[in-house]
Amino acid sequence: MESDRTMKGNHNESGQKEENTATEESKILKLLTTVLLYLSYAGLGMADGLIAVTFLDLRDQLDVDTATMSFTFTTRFAGVALGSMSAGYLTNIKTLNKTLLLGIYLIVSSVLFIVTPWLQHVALVMLLIGLSGISTGSADTVHNVLVILTWGQQSGPYLQGLHFSFTVGAFIAPGIAMPFISKQIQSADNNGADVFADPTETLRNYTILDTSVPTVSESNHTVNDNVTTMVTTMTKSRIVFAYLIIGLYVGILGVCFCILVRFNKQRGYQPANEVREQDEENYTDESQDTLPRYYKIKFLILLGMIFFAYGSLQALLGGLLIPFVVQGLDWTKQQGTLIVSAFWITFAISRLVTIPIFATQFIQVTQLILINISMIFISSIIFVIFVQYHFIVVWITMLVIGIGQATLLVAAMLWYRENVMPMTTGLIPSIQISSHCLGAISVPLLAGYLIDKVQAMCFPYVIVTLTTLMTSLSCFTYVSVRLYKKRHKQTEIATEVEMKPMM
Repeated sequence: MESDRTMKGNHNESGQKEENTATEESKILKLLTTVLLYLSYAGLGMADGLIAVTFLDLRDQLDVDTATMSFTFTTRFAGVALGSMSAGYLTNIKTLNKTLLLGIYLIVSSVLFIVTPWLQHVALVMLLIGLSGISTGSADTVHNVLVILTWGQQSGPYLQGLHFSFTVGAFIAPGIAMPFISKQIQSADNNGADVFADPTETLRNYTILDTSVPTVSESNHTVNDNVTTMVTTMTKSRIVFAYLIIGLYVGILGVCFCILVRFNKQRGYQPANEVREQDEENYTDESQDTLPRYYKIKFLILLGMIFFAYGSLQALLGGLLIPFVVQGLDWTKQQGTLIVSAFWITFAISRLVTIPIFATQFIQVTQLILINISMIFISSIIFVIFVQYHFIVVWITMLVIGIGQATLLVAAMLWYRENVMPMTTGLIPSIQISSHCLGAISVPLLAGYLIDKVQAMCFPYVIVTLTTLMTSLSCFTYVSVRLYKKRHKQTEIATEVEMKPMM
């Protein structure tokens, strides 16, 4: 009997040790997956930033004008929107391995990115940039889904960190491209140009005779004019190396994800299945699980409209703020560049600083969205009213809008997951990304036309229109969800009351 008890005790201890070891391995693999996701998402940011930095070199290499080359941005945004929508569908297939899918997308993006600068025809370049947009847009969606699948209910700070890594990558891209971009070199050319018809130096004798003074004066004159001209030459562009560096970086990380799939299978680690089971246990509210299809479609359409306005606003401030302040407020180009740089720096820092907010959850997601929307809306109102009074108004309002936009994307994703679609799905991030891209394509074209053809002061009115649309749609979505939950709860209570006499 004692030997049996001893054997059982040893068996329990060994089982507990194996369980602890498996838990530790699971945590290590989660952290490893998260680090790889951050590194690869930063690579997507580098790719996105590099196209803008090397725009002029690509234009000169293809020998086209700026208007023609600008369509590359349109094709890229359209590709990202298409890719995110397709990935949203693929990530809903339960049997599909999301980690392997991400690895394939990254490898394809790497190949397309490396090949692009070698092409010599603008149509082929646009085609490859559009295809790379599809692959990177798909990878963007899968990144968000994998973070949610890996961390479940604790995914908030990790999602915010993921989007911060994208911003870091976009900031790194100019530094990588700078040594390979063509540069202007000015050299002085000193030419000795004589004013005489004869190119050789000549000597002329002038003799002046005066009858009163019987002397002869002789003078020798040599006239020489030195002309200095500045010759401007362009160094050879070597942007193929910048594309090669970032392409290889993204491709290597894609291979790492493929290796991670194999490693996870050997260890029996499947974070997606574990998190999905946790989600099914944690979400016990039937009003969330049984949300009718009509309401889901309605709220997802509202989400798309909100982020259409969000993407339009971000593209306007990033691309057309400089033309507005130069043409409408008589700022210098240097001042315009400075405020746009400050906007993006504030945006990046805010994403970093707000990670602890998502980690500690001392501010609810709904409250965080309310704060962000209020900051953006109030700043836009102040901007449109006082923009012509003092330059400090532009600085304050633009920086506050940057702070408000920094956390809105992740906060909205978490709010929709809590209130509309509790189960992990790629549909929400795909709608956010595709709507963001559609807004970035369309609205800046309209705003640019208004600035050039109508008046530069149309820009503030476009801004306030977008923020009003975003605010009203957000409020309508929140009220609609609250009313539905309230009606659903009342229906449940009424059903229970009717069933009590029968029992």
